[in-house]
Amino acid sequence: MIRSGTRAESKAAQDTTAPEVYPTEPGEEVLADHGMHVPGETCARCGREMKPTDDARRTAKGDIVHMSC
Repeated sequence: MIRSGTRAESKAAQDTTAPEVYPTEPGEEVLADHGMHVPGETCARCGREMKPTDDARRTAKGDIVHMSC
C-alpha cells in the first residue's frame, strides 16, 4: 500500500466541510428560481418583449426565449 501526503494533510482534509450553499433560517422557505430575468429583451420565438417578472432561457443557438415558448 502506498500512502501519499502526511498525516497533517489528511487531518486537514477531514476537518474541511463544504459551506452551506443555501443557508436558511428556521421556517424560511427556499424558492427555486432557475429562470433568467432579462427585461427589455425580445423573445426570439414569439417576438414579445420580456417583462421583469417573465422567466427566460437560452436556446441551443443562444437566443433568449420565454420559458413557456
